[in-house]
Amino acid sequence: MPYIHIQISGPGDDALAQRTAAAASALTAQLLHKDPSLTAVVIDFIDPARWFVAGRALAQQGVRSYHWMVSITDETNTKAEKAAYLTAVHEAMRELLGGVAEHSYVHIADLRASAYGYGGVTQERRYQHPA
Repeated sequence: MPYIHIQISGPGDDALAQRTAAAASALTAQLLHKDPSLTAVVIDFIDPARWFVAGRALAQQGVRSYHWMVSITDETNTKAEKAAYLTAVHEAMRELLGGVAEHSYVHIADLRASAYGYGGVTQERRYQHPA
């Protein structure tokens, strides 16, 4: 039941948001083995004049960037799976955006099962009492 929050530099673009959300759901299912029917994706576009790398706005640098954060339940993926995911996400975003700044980030948040859930139920409770 991952929650994915993606910030992309540049103007709002509904078609790009749709393609990015589809890629996010697909990569998360394929590489982290998460159920797409439980995957939520939120995409925000950030003005490149308000996104800074090394003290300079992206608007001045002529590059795009992204920050991709996925929240997953701790101990459900290996280090190798997470490393492969980071690589695949960066490649997908490079393709979607037509190139990206090196300082584009992927953050996998491993959250304790007792402190993470959906529908008012923790993942720990779901594990202990499967439906």
